[in-house]
Amino acid sequence: MKHIIRPVEEYIENITISGEIGFCKPQVDIYLKVNSHFNGKENVLFVDDQEKNLIEARNLGWNTILAEENGEWTKKVTQLLLN
Repeated sequence: MKHIIRPVEEYIENITISGEIGFCKPQVDIYLKVNSHFNGKENVLFVDDQEKNLIEARNLGWNTILAEENGEWTKKVTQLLLN
C-alpha cells in the first residue's frame, strides 16, 4: 500500500487498517472508531475498492472515492488535494 499513497503521503494524517483494530468493513463499528478521532471539522476522504464499504462512510458525512483497479482514483485524490 505504501507505494500507492506515496504521491499524496504528505496530506495523510491517519490510516486505519481493519485487521489491526478488530473490526471489518462494512460493519459500522470500524467507521465509528475512525470517526472518534475527528472533532467534526475535518474534511475526511475515504477511499475503498468496494462500493459497499463506502455506504457507512457517506452516512457519517465523509467524502468517498471508489478505488477502481485501473488506478484512476489516484488522479481524483490528487485533484481534490490541489484544490
